[in-house]
Amino acid sequence: MSPGKTTLILLALALALGGWAVYDMNTKPKLDEESFAWPLLRDFPVKEVTRIEIRREIPHPAGPLTRETLVFEKDGKAWRMLEPLQGEADATRVEGLMELGTSMWPSNLVEAGKDLEPYGLGATATRLTLIHPQGRGTILAGKISNLYSRVYAMKEGDARVGLMDPGFSAPLAVPAEQFLKKHQPAAHADEQAPELPHLPDFMNTPQPPPQEEDR
Repeated sequence: MSPGKTTLILLALALALGGWAVYDMNTKPKLDEESFAWPLLRDFPVKEVTRIEIRREIPHPAGPLTRETLVFEKDGKAWRMLEPLQGEADATRVEGLMELGTSMWPSNLVEAGKDLEPYGLGATATRLTLIHPQGRGTILAGKISNLYSRVYAMKEGDARVGLMDPGFSAPLAVPAEQFLKKHQPAAHADEQAPELPHLPDFMNTPQPPPQEEDR
């Protein structure tokens, strides 16, 4: 076979393979990016957030659950708590709240329907709202799934409910005073100092000071 014919055959094969590749790419179903799990507040401008609100229910020892609202506002590079206490807030703890909606991925997204109570995402849901000058985004945290041991969560206005890692709701349940920068655990009057271990008698007996050696 002459070199010219060989070149033509190879060129035809290359064109055929190229055409098949184009056909194969166009006929395969394209993956829908929405079928993957993304953060609940996808592409949210975290650096522009100036206010954070948490609305949650907290247990009350003498009665039913009570509703509590926590409000944080950015003051320059620092964060301040405005409700229910006032003072400089722990920036690391406050900014960690933003990661719940912008860095954590839900799994098992399903259409929830109109009734959100089975997921704990109705009136009793914990609501985290991130606010920036151009808008806001809110995520809801519900109950823990008995089947998957994960937390139900969703973006407000979305029809889908996802499952988040168990640690997702922990930052939302931190007591208000622990968000303050200078928080110190409160001392209880009924707490007693721990007893020191019993020491041998020779360790309890005062010892004479060491004497300097003669030089």
